[in-house]
Formats: sequence, structure tokens, C-alpha cells
Amino acid sequence: MRNLLKSQFGLCLLWAALLGVFIFVRPASGSWLFWTLLIVVSLVAAAYLLWSYLESKSLKESVLVWRHRLDSLVDIMDVEDDGHLYEWFDPPDWDRILLELERMPKGSRNLRKAIKIIDPDFEL
Repeated sequence: MRNLLKSQFGLCLLWAALLGVFIFVRPASGSWLFWTLLIVVSLVAAAYLLWSYLESKSLKESVLVWRHRLDSLVDIMDVEDDGHLYEWFDPPDWDRILLELERMPKGSRNLRKAIKIIDPDFEL
């Protein structure tokens, strides 16, 4: 249960459940239950928005660091990037690809070859 609440999905489930209780129980508008449910639903929604913002910010920073490292290593950029190149692989796979680029002789570091070394079946 604790791990579920640490995820965006878990917060969405909790928010939906609380909202469902709020709708189906229909507490009187001045009661303590009304205000308690309203405050808790609002806090969970705010926590979700904050979580989402921080995760998005973290992803943007990760992509910028990755892009800087990739640009500093690649000599031959023969893979088209429509802005979604980072999404092609998971971070551990990108670490392996960047390691392969570092192993290649400077001046002939080819992204396509590095990707093929890590995943020969990947279609470019």
C-alpha cells in the first residue's frame, strides 16, 4: 500500500476513491465529514499535481544531461531525431550505448553502430 501511494497512479486511485466516497455518501454541506473529505480530496489532488510537476522537471533535466553527453560523444549523427530519440531506449540501455560510443575511436563515433551493438534487432 505504501508503494502505491508513492506513485502517480496510486495518488489517482486514492483521489478517485475519496471523490467516490464524497459523491456517494453526500455529507451535508456544513458537516465535519463534508469538510474533512473536501480537504483530503483537495490535498491529494495537490500532491498529485506537485508529484507530476517534479517528475516532469526531473525528466527534462535527465534529457538535457543525456543530450549534452550524446552530443559530446557522437561524431557521426546518422540517426534522425524528431525530439523523441531519448524515448527509444531506457536509461540503462542509453548508458550502454554511450559507453560503446566512448569505446569507438574519436572521429568515427557512429550512433547507428553503437545502437546496433547494443540491440542488433532494433530498426532504425
